Amino acid sequence: MGRFKIIIMLLLILGLPVAANAFQLVPACNGPCMSICNLAQLGKNIIDFMAILIFPIATAVLVYGGIMFIFSGGSPDKVGKGKNAIKAAVIGIAIMGFAWLTVNGVIQIMNGGSPFSWSKIC
Repeated sequence: MGRFKIIIMLLLILGLPVAANAFQLVPACNGPCMSICNLAQLGKNIIDFMAILIFPIATAVLVYGGIMFIFSGGSPDKVGKGKNAIKAAVIGIAIMGFAWLTVNGVIQIMNGGSPFSWSKIC
């Protein structure tokens, strides 16, 4: 099981920069990129990227935890692993939701309080 975790971590470490480049996290700018608009766009891009990334992963972990829980055969070890996987997926989704709310709140404050105005900040 240890080798599997190492392989997954290596794939993530090597694959995330490629995915981030394809998703264009850093906003394109003409000239110096030091405006508040670029910072807000970068925050939005990071949150969007994480939202796209976390939901399929969380779904896979929920399915894995459910399978472990259902097919545990009464083994307390497997039941515990299934419960822990489900708990981790739910916590990950909650963290993503709170991150989105935080970024949304900061952008609203920077934009004068208009709700959900990420596309209108600049």
